[in-house]
Amino acid sequence: MNRAANQCRALVRKIRVGLDLLGEHGPAKLALRILPWLLDRRYLLYALDLGGLGPCRVAALPVRLTEAGPADLPLLLSIRPGFYEERVLRERLGSGHLCFIGWLGDKPVHLRWAFVGGCELSYLGRTLILSPGECLSDEVYTVPAFRGMGIYRACSDLSRERLRRAGFRRYLVFFASWDGFLIKEARLKGLKPIGEARRRMGLPGGRRRLELTGALRDRGGGSLSVEPD
Repeated sequence: MNRAANQCRALVRKIRVGLDLLGEHGPAKLALRILPWLLDRRYLLYALDLGGLGPCRVAALPVRLTEAGPADLPLLLSIRPGFYEERVLRERLGSGHLCFIGWLGDKPVHLRWAFVGGCELSYLGRTLILSPGECLSDEVYTVPAFRGMGIYRACSDLSRERLRRAGFRRYLVFFASWDGFLIKEARLKGLKPIGEARRRMGLPGGRRRLELTGALRDRGGGSLSVEPD
């Protein structure tokens, strides 16, 4: 029963993500770039040395960033409805993963996670083992009504500054290869490509093999790591 319920929740999340992509990128890009990518999924790993960051730019928008705690669980669930389970969020925060909420005035408009230690990457079917001082930025989301206003860029700057002050030295992020906009933003901010994970769709009923290049390493037992910088 639990397995069926989990599969149902996973399907609902995929549908919501698909509808979100359709709304953000439009039917043409979804059909011509994103859907074909599902047959040959390439994830590009980028890294940034947080110790080399300059002063954080002050955003033109009145954007601020707060770190979520257990008391913020209802707020997290409401910002991205239907995507998260309260149990999962509670476990993440209890394990030391960091969740940042971006605010425009008094409105919560942005979410982003910084994972530490070990984190499950469902899109790769692996667990990423991070070294002390490393963090992985993932599950970045801006409320649809507030996209195109520079909130993503401002919250990226603010989060990296907070992580640097918290003692993290290397910032990692995976990008889907079709997302040229985010890759361009990353390069402009000084992030460098250091590896790639690729999952090609096999024959019907076959398993998809994960191909790793660059700094990514297969540690066995369903886990990955990143070579030291």
